[in-house]
Amino acid sequence: MAISKQDAMEKAESRTADKMKALEAKIDKALVRDARDRRMTTIATSGMKQATIEAIIRKYKAAGWKVEHVSDWRDGDYLSFE
Repeated sequence: MAISKQDAMEKAESRTADKMKALEAKIDKALVRDARDRRMTTIATSGMKQATIEAIIRKYKAAGWKVEHVSDWRDGDYLSFE
């Protein structure tokens, strides 16, 4: 059975949304953990698409966080949250 173009797009969007929710859950857990010690939280961005990084930055800035995408050739790229 052939999948329609619309069904394929909907499934792709659903998978993207599921991945984004999982990533947000990981970030939220780290933010709560690090908030106890009042320290900066970092999340590695290796393997993330630029669009995903930009979406995360927008969402967390809108929620009141200071978010920065750091590119470091020694330690790897990461997002820092304060």
